Formats: sequence, structure tokens, C-alpha cells
Amino acid sequence: CTAGLLSLPPDWERSQVMRLRDLSQEVTLWILFLLQSSVACRRHAPPLALARCETLIMAFGQSAGPAASHRQVAELLELLQNAGHADFKDARGPMGFNQRQAAGRFTADEAQALIDQLQQAEYEADQQAQATGSSERKQEAEQTEGAPKRNGMTDEERAEMERAVRSASTKSLVLEVRRRGWIVTKPK
Repeated sequence: CTAGLLSLPPDWERSQVMRLRDLSQEVTLWILFLLQSSVACRRHAPPLALARCETLIMAFGQSAGPAASHRQVAELLELLQNAGHADFKDARGPMGFNQRQAAGRFTADEAQALIDQLQQAEYEADQQAQATGSSERKQEAEQTEGAPKRNGMTDEERAEMERAVRSASTKSLVLEVRRRGWIVTKPK
């Protein structure tokens, strides 16, 4: 925060300033910088300087909040692998991870939100698989009750249809096939 480096807060005592003068100029500037970024910028600096100081306080690439526990990161990795991703870097695009997250560094809140999201998706996939599985079992049970079916027809129905096709005239078969969009030519 360069806006207030030379001006000290009005509540400073003269003895504090004198102690700072005894130190070397470089150390003095460093101490003033630290003091102003923690105290003066928040109380005495104009809003523009406050914005500059707050960006200097937090280093680039740091996350806002406590880091996720190892248990959370391991659980998140396991859920991602169950979803078909090899690791965090592989899941970066589909999951929308930033570079920090692709490296496996999450805040506790981020990790918990992603764990909840992946568990919900896993639960919904299980529910859908159970519903699909029960309908398939029901369909299989219906097929085993009657005669064996292929393409939704019993063997008796298929045999009856084949007899009808064999007994039909060539002209009626050609007209039916053309009606369905096929091109029919005479054999040579």
C-alpha cells in the first residue's frame, strides 16, 4: 500500500516512531508496510488504497478458507474415479476445476460441495439402474411365461406371417415393398 507509507495513523505515540527511526531504513519501510496493511489501510486509507492493500495481503493462487482434510481429498478422488476420471487433472474440464483444484488442493467447503454433488449423481445413477433393471426383469418374466419371443413375436405368429407372405402374389408384394420406400427390379 504505497498510498500511506509516509503518513502514520494519528493515534501513534512519538516513542513508537522514534524506535522505528533507530532501525535501518529498509527494515523501517518493511515494518511500516506491515503495520499499514494490517491497521492503517483498514481505518485511515481511502477506498482505492484499501483495495490495493487487501490484494497485497493475500498472495496470488491462495484459496480463501481452510484447506480440505486428507480424508476429504481422498474421498473426493475416489468419487471422481468412480465417475470415470483418472485423477483431478483428468476431471478438470468436465468438472470445471481451476488449476489449483486440478492439482488436488481444495478448501474444505469446496471439497464438501463436490463430494455432495458426486454422491448425489452416484445415488441418482443407482436409482436409474434399479428402475431399468426392474423393468428388464419384468419384461423377461413376461417372455418366459408364453412361447419364446423374438422381436416381439412368438414363433407361431412368425410362422403364420411367413405363410401369408409365401401365398401372396408377386405383384402385391412389389406394391407393398414400393409403398415402404424400396426400389424393386425384376431379376435377370
